[in-house]
Amino acid sequence: MAADKPSSALDAYISLHLALPPAPSRPDAADHILYLRADNHSVPTPDSPRSLFLSNVPVDSSEAAFRAFFKQLGGLVERVAFEDDNAENAQIRVKGQVWDEQTDKKGSKKRKRGTEQDGDIVSTAKVLPSTWSCQTQRSGSSAVVVFVDRATADTVMKECRKRAKKGLSVPWTQAHELGLARYKEHHSLTYPPRDELKAKVNSYLAEYAILEEVRSKKMKQLRNEPDEDGFVTVVRGGRTGPARMEDAKAAKERMMEREKKRIGATFYRFQTREEAKKRERDLREKFENDAKKLKEMRQRKGAIRPES
Repeated sequence: MAADKPSSALDAYISLHLALPPAPSRPDAADHILYLRADNHSVPTPDSPRSLFLSNVPVDSSEAAFRAFFKQLGGLVERVAFEDDNAENAQIRVKGQVWDEQTDKKGSKKRKRGTEQDGDIVSTAKVLPSTWSCQTQRSGSSAVVVFVDRATADTVMKECRKRAKKGLSVPWTQAHELGLARYKEHHSLTYPPRDELKAKVNSYLAEYAILEEVRSKKMKQLRNEPDEDGFVTVVRGGRTGPARMEDAKAAKERMMEREKKRIGATFYRFQTREEAKKRERDLREKFENDAKKLKEMRQRKGAIRPES
């Protein structure tokens, strides 16, 4: 029973043999098996009818390599999405929503309260230069190839099925060098000249500063924009919290002092009476102290006799 499961799973795929060219680490040509089928995803997309799902792609796979590969089979590729390909375009996310400065219009999209935290703001500038000249794929990884139309995808499937039945191999063209040459180039990219490194870092930081400024402007706009329920969150813009505990305590004390001066200590009637009694006691004590000091001064003055 367990031996039948792998064969039944492979029945949905077309096993296509690829002829890998010789390489410095492999003097002789090698045979690689690529498994492909129609992109029957559980959640279909508009591109599913003109897409193919590939499994066990070569480690040196790239979009350019697959364009050249399927061109031999009569197919024109629009794009290729690899399993580990999660790169994103430069964009700004404010409260979990992608915002474009050119296409954004006031009131075009309402905020949803409670979906994201107030501080959940992510801005992605352009990525720093890679230290690898080419990306490699994991062994046994998969990819989805999208063709220009459905007819092209059907033509490629028929050609692959025909070659698989006849046992014919399809030549595979390497898009970049592997082995020692790749690691030498990686070392040179990891340690670039000082001037080149400085220019790249300055360019990255300048663009990041621009994105931060745009994000700040968008946050100010969202403060006056109602959410889906029609409420506007009341916030105090332009104020940031203290960075240290001592500053926080000092700020709290200043705020309490201002509140005390604004409201006053005699808010209730009994507090007014207590405050009047306290002032009376203070005045009486001050009067008694002054009278005592005056009596002592008179006594000292009478006891002193001027010399004759």
